[in-house]
Amino acid sequence: MEAAAELVVTGLAGRARKAAWEVQVEADISISTSHTSEIQKAANADPPLFASNGRLNFTKAMCPPERPSPDAYDNNTQVHAHFSKTPGLTPIPRGHFYNNKDSKRSVAFNIKCEVRKIYSKFGLERCHNHGLFFAGSPYWTQAPDRDKTMLLVIELTARDVKRWREIDDAARRILRLYDLGGVHGVCLRYYQVRDSDDSDPDNAVSTNTMQFNSPTPSLYNTGFFKNELTRLTLGAGKNGVVELSIPWAALYSIVHECRRDRSDSGLGTQAAIAGRLAADVQATKIAEVASQVESQDGVDIVKGARFEDEGESDKIAELVSGMDAEVKLLTLLGVRHEHPNVVRIVGSGKGWYSMLPVGSRTLKELLKANHDTDESPPKALAYHIAAELGKALLYLHFGYVSGDGCLPDWRHVTHNDVHDGNIMFYQSSAAGQKKVGNYPTLLLVDLGHAEVFDFSQPYPPSNLKALKRVFRKHRYEDLEKAMSAIRKFADQYEDREFQQAIEKAKKVEEGESTAARCKALRHFAETMEEGRDRIYQDLSPEWVEFFAAPGLTGQEMDDVLDAIDIFG
Repeated sequence: MEAAAELVVTGLAGRARKAAWEVQVEADISISTSHTSEIQKAANADPPLFASNGRLNFTKAMCPPERPSPDAYDNNTQVHAHFSKTPGLTPIPRGHFYNNKDSKRSVAFNIKCEVRKIYSKFGLERCHNHGLFFAGSPYWTQAPDRDKTMLLVIELTARDVKRWREIDDAARRILRLYDLGGVHGVCLRYYQVRDSDDSDPDNAVSTNTMQFNSPTPSLYNTGFFKNELTRLTLGAGKNGVVELSIPWAALYSIVHECRRDRSDSGLGTQAAIAGRLAADVQATKIAEVASQVESQDGVDIVKGARFEDEGESDKIAELVSGMDAEVKLLTLLGVRHEHPNVVRIVGSGKGWYSMLPVGSRTLKELLKANHDTDESPPKALAYHIAAELGKALLYLHFGYVSGDGCLPDWRHVTHNDVHDGNIMFYQSSAAGQKKVGNYPTLLLVDLGHAEVFDFSQPYPPSNLKALKRVFRKHRYEDLEKAMSAIRKFADQYEDREFQQAIEKAKKVEEGESTAARCKALRHFAETMEEGRDRIYQDLSPEWVEFFAAPGLTGQEMDDVLDAIDIFG
C-alpha cells in the first residue's frame, strides 16, 4: 500500500508541467506519513493541486490552514483576532430581532445550544462565553455609540484551542443553518478563555486610535446597551420599538448579592432572582425600524427589525431626531409634574430612552380578551378607564392636576395619537398614589406625535390666532379619539348615563372657550369617578392576573441565568 502511494507521488513529481495536478486515492488506501513532504511539494507546484470531480485535495487534507478563513471583520478594530484572550462581550438579549417565528425560543438561545452540542460532540471543555455576542463589554464608557458588531463566539481552553480545525465546519454550519452570515454581519471568532490572573477585557477596541473601521456598519445606535439588558419586545410605536428591559446596574447588583448571600438568604433561587429583577424592570424605546409586525390574537407583535439596509439610513436619522424631540417633551413634563396617567422618562441617550411605569396590557388587548371570555369585567371598570383617560388629557391639554388646579405657565400639549394601542394599564405600587380597589391604573403612552403650544411667546396677533386654532383642532381630535376608544369597551354595558356623559363632553369641546372646555372635561372625569365609586366591584382573580405587571417567564429566566453565567 505504501509502495502504491509512493508510485503515485513519484509520477506526479515527474509530470510537473502537466496542466492539472490531481491525485485520486481509493477509499481503502491509507497514505504513509513518510511521503507527506513530497505530497506537499507537489501541492505547492505551479499549477497548484486542487480537488475536482470529487477527488481528494491534498492541500486541504495534508496541509490544513493555520488560521480560519478570512471574513469581513478581519480589519475591524472592534473585533479581536482569532485565538485572542476573550475580550469584552455583550450577550445578545432575548427579543432581539434575530428571533425565530417557529419557536418560542430565541435564535440566540438556540445557537447557544448548538455550540454546546459542539463542545459535547468533540469532547471539548465547555467555557462561559459561547453563542451570539456584540463586540465590546456592556459598560463600554469609551465609546457608548459603537456599531452593533455581532459575533458567533466559541471560547476554548488553552488545551483545546489547537483543535479549532475539528469544529470549524460544524461552527460555520450554525451560521448557515440560521441564515446569519453576510448581510446580517455575523462572523465567527474562536477565543481563548482568560486565565484568573489575566487583566480585565479591554472592551474590544483599539484604545490608541479609538476609531472603528467596520466593513458592515449598522445604521442603528446601540448606546442603550451600555445601560440596559433588553429581555422582550413589547411593541412598536412612533419613532421606534419598545422593549422590556433591566438596567445593567441592577443586574450586576443582583448577581453580586446572589454570590455573596447564596447560602444565607436563598437569593440564588430562580424565584428570588425573578422577584428582584421584576422590581427593576423598565420599558426602553429604541430608534428602530420595525420591519415585520404580525398580529397574534388581535395583538400586534414586532417580529423583527433591519438596520443593515443602506436605504434605511434616512429613516433611522428621522427616528432619532423624532425621539430626541420626544425625550425633550417627556423631560419637560417630568420637571413640571409627574402625572400618574402619563408615562415618565427615567433615563435616555442618543436614539433611546427608558420609561416608567411599565404597562402590562393595552386597551386593545383588553377588548380582545373581553371578546374571548364569558365573564366580562365589572361595569365600573369602564367608568374607571374613562375617568383616568379624562385626567390624562386634562393634564396634557390644560396642565390640570387634581387638587392643585391648572399649573401656571403651562405649555399646552396635544397627544395626536390617542388609540386603544396607546392606552395601557399597570398595577401601581407607588407610595402615596391613590389606588381604586384592585383596578389597574391607566397609562397614556407614545408621545412621538405630540405637539407643544406655548402661547406666552410674543407672536403677531394673526399668528397667535392661527396657532390657537390648530391647538383647538388637535385637542378636539384627542378627545374624540379617546371617547371612541372608551366606547368600544363600554358599549357592551348599554349604560345610557355613560353615553350621555361622553356626548356632553364632546359637544362642549366644539365651540366653548378654553376655560369652559377645561371645566367640561373636569366634570366628565369627576362624573366617571362618581359612577365608578357608586357601582364598584372588585375584579375577579382571572382579570387581576390579566392586568398583572409583566414578569419573567421561565424562558426569560433561563436567559437571565445565562447572562449571569456569562459574567463568571
